[in-house]
Amino acid sequence: MDSILNLHTTLEKELTKRFEIFTLTSTIGDVVLRNAPFFRIYVEYVQMYLKGSSLLYDMAAKNPDIQAVLNNFQAANKNDARSFLVKPVQRFQKYHVLLEPIIKQTDPEHRDYKVLDEAYKKIRGVVEGVNDMINKIENSMRFNELCEQFASESLFKEKRELLFDSRAYWISNEHQFPITAYFLTDMIFFVSRELTKDELPEHHKIGSKLSIDLHHNFQPKMLVRFNWDRKKSSFQDVNDGKTMKNLINLSTESGPVTISTGDTTRSEKDKRELLKALKDKYMIASDKDEMYRVEVKPLGTEELNSTSLSKHTIYIIEVKIGEIRQNLYIRFKEMEKFAS
Repeated sequence: MDSILNLHTTLEKELTKRFEIFTLTSTIGDVVLRNAPFFRIYVEYVQMYLKGSSLLYDMAAKNPDIQAVLNNFQAANKNDARSFLVKPVQRFQKYHVLLEPIIKQTDPEHRDYKVLDEAYKKIRGVVEGVNDMINKIENSMRFNELCEQFASESLFKEKRELLFDSRAYWISNEHQFPITAYFLTDMIFFVSRELTKDELPEHHKIGSKLSIDLHHNFQPKMLVRFNWDRKKSSFQDVNDGKTMKNLINLSTESGPVTISTGDTTRSEKDKRELLKALKDKYMIASDKDEMYRVEVKPLGTEELNSTSLSKHTIYIIEVKIGEIRQNLYIRFKEMEKFAS
């Protein structure tokens, strides 16, 4: 905390001094850029925050004296200790956003523009790195919890990591099972879950039979697991059927699997986010390169006559981006520009 306080005290003093004699030619980008490398101290803070806050509340659950201190703190401050500990993280994640309107309002010809842009990119890079680290630490903690929760399933394995999870439905034998799908580096498994309010049968539109457990003391159960090989396994967006919507097919080492994100007001968005997560986490670099590879191939020419134009030659060019093909019809003059 002292390091964070020192960083912002220095930044505040330097900016205040600069604004005391501020003119149209003055700059602030150099001040931010000079201090940008020191924002990496948040990396250490985030690591300690995630581990420390979890440890603190685990200790409180076992020690009444610690719990009493936390209760007194919450009564005095109207918020629990964790909400205060997370504030530096929340604030830090907004710093590059604060620079965006400043850059937008700065003339690109102004000497501060490039420096501000460089400072913005450096701070955003640190923020993105910290966010990735937060996700990895949280996923690691969550995976440890899952290993304990489903101890009989022997989930723990060296180098196995939880990449992400998603609320979905497992489609099997014309039944749909509400699940939380957990996507690991080498495995996918489904755990039963309770329906949310907007998923209850009277609001649900999917035509398959909805298999749900309405017991008051609901206990999540491991339903099924599938082996996943990033080089052999794949996923595919599937068009809506007559009764089922927002489908995704998973081709796993254990066989094909179909899941759905449902048919509520946000199901389409959920599907897009799930497909993006699958692509980001499971597609290897060569797959992504192949997906966005651009190929240009001449197909031939065609002579055209027009009432408004003299006879002219059209060049037919096929452009392929991934699996998308499009023919372009270009005159010779445009062809010269295209080739250059």
